[in-house]
Amino acid sequence: MKGQAILITTAFVALLVLLTVYLVFQQGSLRANVAIREPIHYKIMYIIDSRINWTAEELAEKIIKETYCSAIEVNITIINLSNNNVILTDYVSPGSDNIDLSTHSLVVVDYTRILADNRMIIYHVKAYKLIG
Repeated sequence: MKGQAILITTAFVALLVLLTVYLVFQQGSLRANVAIREPIHYKIMYIIDSRINWTAEELAEKIIKETYCSAIEVNITIINLSNNNVILTDYVSPGSDNIDLSTHSLVVVDYTRILADNRMIIYHVKAYKLIG
């Protein structure tokens, strides 16, 4: 009788260990098959932050290449904070003239950077991405 109890307990523990191992690997494989998608506005901010000086055209090309947007509008304004004068405005909008907003989502990112030489750079980005 004692031998049967030990055998039943051992089989139960082995079954419990196998079930635990199966669930751990099943959950891990499910997570491995899911693609982690970063929201586009975080990606745009990361791209802007990757360099200090951008032209509107360079930034638009990089964002389109990295985020697969259909069209984009980029406006960069540089202001001297000492005297509040606008140093530079740069604007480009490749492909945004013929965008249908019923088939595209619009993501707007405003990003400001203040540099040590007393300049403020304001990035205003509108990205149009195909829905679906």
